[in-house]
Order: sequence, then C-alpha cells, then structure tokens
Amino acid sequence: MLHCFVRFLMLPFLSLALVVFPWFRPLKKYHSPRCYHLLRLVFYLIFLLMVFLPNHLDTGKFNKVPPHTGVEDCILCGLKDRQHKRKVLERKFWRGDDAALLHEALFSVGIVLAFGNLAYFYQQSSRLGSFQVSMSRMVLQSAYFMGFCLIVITTSAIAPTRMYEFYDGMKRNDKGGNTRTQWSTFSTFGNSFHTLFWGMFGVSPAESTNVVIKILSPEEGVTEGTGTALFAFYEIIMIISLVESPVLVIDTNEDVTAFSYRDAQMRRPPDLDILHPADLVNPRANRL
Repeated sequence: MLHCFVRFLMLPFLSLALVVFPWFRPLKKYHSPRCYHLLRLVFYLIFLLMVFLPNHLDTGKFNKVPPHTGVEDCILCGLKDRQHKRKVLERKFWRGDDAALLHEALFSVGIVLAFGNLAYFYQQSSRLGSFQVSMSRMVLQSAYFMGFCLIVITTSAIAPTRMYEFYDGMKRNDKGGNTRTQWSTFSTFGNSFHTLFWGMFGVSPAESTNVVIKILSPEEGVTEGTGTALFAFYEIIMIISLVESPVLVIDTNEDVTAFSYRDAQMRRPPDLDILHPADLVNPRANRL
C-alpha cells in the first residue's frame, strides 16, 4: 500500500518523463508489466478522485445545471484514454465478472422488481375487488408451499436415481444406423432433483424415463415402465397442487384482508373512496 502511495505521488513526473525521455536508463524499469499495472492502478485512483471531486466542490449550489468546477475536462480526458486503450473483444471472450454483463443482469432484475410497486394498488384501490389482498401474506404462504414442494422433490429424487444410475452413458444403435444415448436426467441425484423440479411446472421432457441399452431385456422394460408411471403420477399431482395453491392462497388472503379492513373501518369514520367491497354488505356501512 505504501508503494502504491509513493507511485501515486510520482505519477505526474513519471508520466511526463516516460513521454519525453522514454530511452532514459533509470526509466527502463518502469516499462515492466508490474510497473505498468501499478501505474494503471494509480491512474484509476486519480480518475475516481476526479469523479467524486466535482460533487464535493459543487456543494451549496442548488441549481439544476451541470457543475462547473474545472475538473470536468480532466474527467473527459480520462474517459477518452480508457476508451482508447480498451480492447474490443467479442462477447464470447468476456469474463463472467465483466461490468457490462453485471450491468445487464442487475438492470434485468431491477425491471422485474420495479413491477413490485404495483403491489401497493392491491391494498389501496377499492376497485380491485377480490384482488385486494395482502401481498406479504401471499408471499409467505407461497414460500411455505415451495418449501413443502422442495421436501417432496428431495425425497422423490432418491428412487429414480437408484433405478437409472446404472444406465448412465449407455448407447444403442437402431436399425436405421442412428445412435441413441441414455438421457442423464436421472443419472445422479442432482440431475433427478433438477428434472423433478422443472417437472413440477410441466416442462421436463417425457423421454426422461426412457431406458437405452444395447439389448433391451424384459427387466429393463419393467424399469422403464415403473419410472414412466411414477414420473407421470408425480407430474399430475404436482401440477394440480401448483394450480390450486394460488387460488386457495388468494381466496384465504382476501377473506383475512376483508375482515381486517372491516375491523379498521369500525374504529374510524369510513372513507368511501377506499372502502373495501366486503364492507358494503355491512348494515352499519350502508347507514353511514
């Protein structure tokens, strides 16, 4: 850290000397990759300092105009230098922690979360009717349901893994010369969990339970038939549960929210603009 601080102080002189006297003997060591990266680090720190400096110098001015501190030109020069020396690579060569990739991912997450503001309308609008529910209670009950589903998936993934792990990687040549390879959907516990999880939403392929072996014997036919029957039964039960659970959660939350709003309206003068539709059947609300 002390070495970087010394380079930080020497950066203006070193930069000028490297431009004017690049052949000077004492400056040859600064052409090494290590010194180059240190100089780039110091330059980046100075650039960050210049970025935050206008915000500090422009305090006390409440005009909605760009700052005029004199540092803006230095910031533009720094941006031009970084853009000029940056190599343009194809997207397939980008690193996983590239700033552009992180920006795209966070931007996508922000767009999805921005629609969460619509949840406030579910509690404030009296025209939504049965959609006037408690979103926090719905999320909590949905989390309980998903936790129960994960327990069921974890226990259900053991049996198909035990049946299909012996056929992993097996191949068979058909009469037409085509080669069929055993699917790895149930070859390991992780693959079985992945297949059953997406099977809960009905997107796992039906060929997941097929058995591929060089000579198909009756024993393998029993394995394939048992796996197909169990997988079909699992998908039917889980899809029905997944379809019915949101209806039950919304219906239960609507009743609970209606009673809570009714109790709140009993304690204060009602506001007809935000009155819950369930309160309209209350005789006291009709009199008011």
